[in-house]
Amino acid sequence: MPTERYHPSATGWLDAGPTPCILQLKTVACILVAVGSAPPADNGSPAHCLSYTRDGADLLPLPMEGERVYLRAQVAPERIAPEVVISRGAVGSGWASPPCDWHPPVLATIAESDAYQVLFPAGSALHGGTIVNTSPPGSPPLHVDVTGAMTPDLSTAAIPVYPALDLTTAPGAWRVPPTRGAVTIRGQAGSTFVGFSA
Repeated sequence: MPTERYHPSATGWLDAGPTPCILQLKTVACILVAVGSAPPADNGSPAHCLSYTRDGADLLPLPMEGERVYLRAQVAPERIAPEVVISRGAVGSGWASPPCDWHPPVLATIAESDAYQVLFPAGSALHGGTIVNTSPPGSPPLHVDVTGAMTPDLSTAAIPVYPALDLTTAPGAWRVPPTRGAVTIRGQAGSTFVGFSA
């Protein structure tokens, strides 16, 4: 399949052409990927959007047909220019729309200390995503649980996601693996985070 290279920025959405296609992120960065007929509004949450933070070893297939791909850099050090390589699939290749539940980005705050709240709701299809801890440097970690735990105590399955080490480094992030169940999160009240689901 032919390939094209794109360099998205944080200042606007870059039209990366039609689907179906396969994305590969070649640099260590965080990219927002939106799929639709038009670029998302800059001041709104795109309906179909996910965060892509791979290290270049994995591929992100977008098998739906008749849509366009839009890219935007989310968090990347100034010295790194995000590079996305896209391979085009052939229309009529037999790819089907992926059995995924899409959710708009979640910009939220922990409501109550040491109590679970829902990050991504349960769905009938696989969904996962990325959680970015945007709390101030030095804050306690957030804990994300793909088992959907709502127990009073911290689950043994909970994964800690730390904030940035200092003001010069990017916020901590963790890729949430695909699940059909709810994904929950807990931490100190007032801690902030961004969640991207697909």
